[in-house]
Amino acid sequence: MTPRTGVGPAAALLALALAGCGGKSPAEAAAESVRTLAAGIPGTVDKWLASPQAPAGGDELLAYLDARVPSTPDFAFYLREADGPRVRLRIAVTDQEPGTTWDTSQEVARVCVEVTGTRGPRPGSTMTDAPCDDDAIRRAEPDARGGTVHTTTLDG
Repeated sequence: MTPRTGVGPAAALLALALAGCGGKSPAEAAAESVRTLAAGIPGTVDKWLASPQAPAGGDELLAYLDARVPSTPDFAFYLREADGPRVRLRIAVTDQEPGTTWDTSQEVARVCVEVTGTRGPRPGSTMTDAPCDDDAIRRAEPDARGGTVHTTTLDG
């Protein structure tokens, strides 16, 4: 009988799994996923603020944005303010490790951001980390993910 060399099926599967997630822990993968989701927010807000249909400012502008950015369990808009044409939005972005369905045993991460921009042709929206306010997030989105949610930052 010839001795077997190489890796067995279980070791090969483990190696593929680790290669597929880049060797990241589930918590790191969830944090990276939530930061990726948040990265597109300023560009989207810029498009809305630059739209010719957007009102000039104040409550009308906030109502316009509300119609475009309704809260969901994954994106809870827990603060909306307007000072004339300038807006400030606080958004909690929540996600879990990629490739999984919502399950209490999965790693869940949240990043809270503040986006500011000004209504006009060049809104210049910026995004920074913001404090997560669980009570405000729950008021904005009652179905927001609860339980063990690991808060991360934009920079990790």
